[in-house]
Amino acid sequence: MKRTREFDQRKQVAIVGSGAWGSAIARIIGRNCQRLDTFHSTVKQWVFEETVNGRKLTDIINQDHENPKYMPGQKLPHNVVADPDICSATKDADILIFVLPHQFLNGLCEKIKASVAPGCIGISLIKGVHFDEQGMVLISDMIKEGMGGMDMSVLMGANLAPEVAAGQFCEATIGCRDETNGTLLQSLFHDPNFHVAVRKDVPGVEICGALKNVVALGAGFVDGMGLGDNTKAAIIRIGMMEMKRFIQSHYPEVEDATFFESCGVADLIVTCYGGRNRKCAEAFVKAGGKKSFDELEAELLNGQKIQGTGTAVEVVKILEAEGKLEEYPLFNSIHGIAFEGKPIDSLLKTVGASVSREMSPEHFDLNLYGKKVAIVGSGAWGSAIARIIGRNCQNLSCFQTEVRQWVFEETVNGRKLTDIINQDHENPKYMPGQKLPHNVVADPDICSATKDADILIFVLPHQFLNGLCEKIKASVAPGCIGISLIKGVHFDEQGMVLISDMIKEGMGGMDMSVLMGANLAPEVAAGQFCEATIGCRDETNGTLLQSLFHDPNFHVAVRKDVPGVEICGALKNVVALGAGFVDGMGLGDNTKAAIIRIGMMEMKRFIQSHYPEVEDATFFESCGVADLIVTCYGGRNRKCAEAFVK
Repeated sequence: MKRTREFDQRKQVAIVGSGAWGSAIARIIGRNCQRLDTFHSTVKQWVFEETVNGRKLTDIINQDHENPKYMPGQKLPHNVVADPDICSATKDADILIFVLPHQFLNGLCEKIKASVAPGCIGISLIKGVHFDEQGMVLISDMIKEGMGGMDMSVLMGANLAPEVAAGQFCEATIGCRDETNGTLLQSLFHDPNFHVAVRKDVPGVEICGALKNVVALGAGFVDGMGLGDNTKAAIIRIGMMEMKRFIQSHYPEVEDATFFESCGVADLIVTCYGGRNRKCAEAFVKAGGKKSFDELEAELLNGQKIQGTGTAVEVVKILEAEGKLEEYPLFNSIHGIAFEGKPIDSLLKTVGASVSREMSPEHFDLNLYGKKVAIVGSGAWGSAIARIIGRNCQNLSCFQTEVRQWVFEETVNGRKLTDIINQDHENPKYMPGQKLPHNVVADPDICSATKDADILIFVLPHQFLNGLCEKIKASVAPGCIGISLIKGVHFDEQGMVLISDMIKEGMGGMDMSVLMGANLAPEVAAGQFCEATIGCRDETNGTLLQSLFHDPNFHVAVRKDVPGVEICGALKNVVALGAGFVDGMGLGDNTKAAIIRIGMMEMKRFIQSHYPEVEDATFFESCGVADLIVTCYGGRNRKCAEAFVK
């Protein structure tokens, strides 16, 4: 007996759009509608009719089950039926999937709103936002209004269409207002290789999909300048924080958790390492700003467009109208470079100045004078940090000018390493070509180097700590404090032990802080812009240490959180192995971003299960997301894991 519409409870699904993303998603939707009783097996897809190789595109799709114009080589399920008539394609639809450029929405909703089923719901896969004279308008709200109040959800994430079509693992986030509809849509989209999470948050999920393109311009500028992973990770992190600030200032109900989803951190990573916006921004710098973004689009994108430039213009207009532009130095700088002829190096100067104004010596008002600083360790990282410490001890009255550095004595080219450092002011073994300030004095005697020290900086492999603390604890000044730059944790029969706690115990209870972040030593030594995070227990000591380390190109934030900051510096190496495995398998940016995001969430879960006091904010700092990005795109762990697979 033939079912009638009246008694058939299955949902009819229609896809509005058939570009690369529409074709990729049609493969997933078609398969799910075949296997799930919740949905009609036939999926109508509205296709803008074109002629391809002498044939109508709809005929090719319906006969060959492939869209050769936008997704060649990827077969569509036979139950996906192309229809060039928008009203016919959406007739009696219970669920509409909008996946087309938002410029084509004008008039479209008016045409189809009477033909869909009563109670029809929609979901927008359109990345971007619209701006009118009132300001920012969500695309989902435009559709909702055009469709007479239809309930609208959105789907965003790290989803480069060719990789989704090829079945490579990735994730996406549905933002919904109605949880029942969110669950229904999750079942429609979720797939073994396309993992979908749901958040009751339309604006947060949707606006992330627009603002990440602005940040990607900044990442492209960094690439065009030939700067390294530290700087790029810093720009991505600062961009993420400006996205978060902008969205939550306009939609205060948006929770931090949204930014940990695929629509947030993962999509931002994908867009800043791949994607059209990054590519054109890099080319803009390499062309010396002599080519406009319109010209670069025409040269590089084969008819496609970038959204970051237009979004940057509109976002800056909103911020100017609100009098908040100074709160968004990265967005402001990107706009200035792209449209106002500002020099490319203003990107880092503007971002740097915004923090450095707060970090000037008078900011600290420490009322402390002549603290003696000693550095315990002289490898690559110790040498890089000695350049910063030396300069700051010359310039700030709260520290003694001379900085003692304990150097494990070695012979280099027939000379003692300590003699080379003290005479040539360079460590040729671990940081060749980078001069050390003359006030950094190498000392091969650990007790002499640390004698009467008020501040000890530990920057050596933790295996060398055994016995070292016992040697020096009687020689340091009373009330001496320490800070560990040692990445990693120690494990014994009781379980995990923080390196800072090992030092604290070995030094008889010394107050210990830690410094972690996206800090590849050669780039720090070269003065490339980057960030770091100090985790402290004592806020006064945290502020003192911030003044010691902070530099115009080495921005230091402080969190009252030692375990969160420190353990991030260890666990990120585990996640980097996963990223290396992905690279070794030859998988793409979607999969890698998903692994990084999942790894970040497992880091967060692990740390907070052992130290419940650790707040989510720690993971937004350089010690969290930025260091994880650097380690998963560069670093030894990723490299060896890739080689392991190959």
